[in-house]
Amino acid sequence: MKKFAILITLSFMLAGCTELADLTDGSSDLTNQDLDGVYHGTMLSMRVSMNADDTYALSVLEMRGCYDSNSEAQQAIDDANMDSDEYDSDDEDSQSTLVIIDDVCVAEEGPLNGDEDIAYEAELGISSGVPTLTVEIFEENGRFVCDDGEAIPASWVNDEYDDCDGGEDEVAGAEDNIESSLEPVLDVYLSADGYGMMIFQDDNDGVFVCDDGEEIPANWVNDGEDDCDGGEDEVSGAENNIEPGEEMCMHLSPTGVYNTAMDALELLEDDSDFDDEDPSTIPASVVSLFATHEANYALSPIPSIAEGCEDVSFTEGVLLLYIWANSLAEGNIDDTVSYYSFSVNDAAGTPTASNYESLVYVAMDQGNDLSWSRVMVQLSVNGGSYVECTNPDQAVDTICAVSDNDDGMWYFGEEVTISEGSDDLCDGPCDVQVRIFDRMDGVLLDESYAYVE
Repeated sequence: MKKFAILITLSFMLAGCTELADLTDGSSDLTNQDLDGVYHGTMLSMRVSMNADDTYALSVLEMRGCYDSNSEAQQAIDDANMDSDEYDSDDEDSQSTLVIIDDVCVAEEGPLNGDEDIAYEAELGISSGVPTLTVEIFEENGRFVCDDGEAIPASWVNDEYDDCDGGEDEVAGAEDNIESSLEPVLDVYLSADGYGMMIFQDDNDGVFVCDDGEEIPANWVNDGEDDCDGGEDEVSGAENNIEPGEEMCMHLSPTGVYNTAMDALELLEDDSDFDDEDPSTIPASVVSLFATHEANYALSPIPSIAEGCEDVSFTEGVLLLYIWANSLAEGNIDDTVSYYSFSVNDAAGTPTASNYESLVYVAMDQGNDLSWSRVMVQLSVNGGSYVECTNPDQAVDTICAVSDNDDGMWYFGEEVTISEGSDDLCDGPCDVQVRIFDRMDGVLLDESYAYVE
């Protein structure tokens, strides 16, 4: 999951079965076992599964999309499971499953283990007599520095394609020169009273300011493509000029908050004084919707231990972060969660000199159903210029074409195929970059890479 960045990149597959310390001060009726349960958020939720011996396992629930009814959410899961059976998958051993959360929302739940790029530190504490669990999560970032100073992702090393001008990333032993570091990505604070906080670290979500003042996402810096008019985002050391974004606080609660958030958004639609960057403008009518949670949260130890978010109210943490995430992909449909992520996988078979061959499968892993009338798919091969592919409802062009099951929509969980047109794009292994836009709002929903072999 690359762009939209987010989030939040958010496949935080952490790990765990960890011993908890004994709580002995007796100042609360809550015990270790009360840490068990789901801590609900608007985009991510976390489950703590306690064992009788006070060990525990963690899993994360990543929101995929919300629907008008429980039956529609269940149908989305059934359709996604059916589509996943139609293609060979690299994730056959995955322990992730699709589950319904908040009655009408679909989330992907997976155990926080098995990802070699993730490390974490967990510590049990007690605050105001309430057991708490603090988890600090790190992601391993690897890069290879070319002889001319350009830095490329570690995954590009020895991938049979010269990404460095001198080809030094493809020589034997190049992988020995990969520079690795652990970067903090998420802090999680959980309390046995059911409340919690996720604090997203923004080191990878900052901005780079071009010489003409234009701001581009941090992950566009040194990605091999000039995004600033003067190309200053691709010079050696450009990454040192990235400006971090603001810290993001997301509150977690014992019960789901989706329906309440939807009611709040309806009220905000008619409030011309509301500024989503100014919490003080949240009207009283909206604040009252979260009054019970706000009162209970104030009694929780979370506000005092969630470093950096101590002064963020429950209403602000739930509502404003939700609005922010929703705005990242403004091609929203119906007032539902609308942030997107897609995965691109190599289609079966090595490309040959023939045309009309399938290159990649692209699955909508997160987001709302999209009409093809608003989707634009672009393709770049071996670092060449991007070209627009024809959609399933259009005649196949000379360059590339998208095909689906001819139902006029790209559904959550559905995998589509991008193929060559009458032109032969790949004769043997090639690098493929895919961009997906909402053409109506001009929003880039995703940009992903695959090596086709």
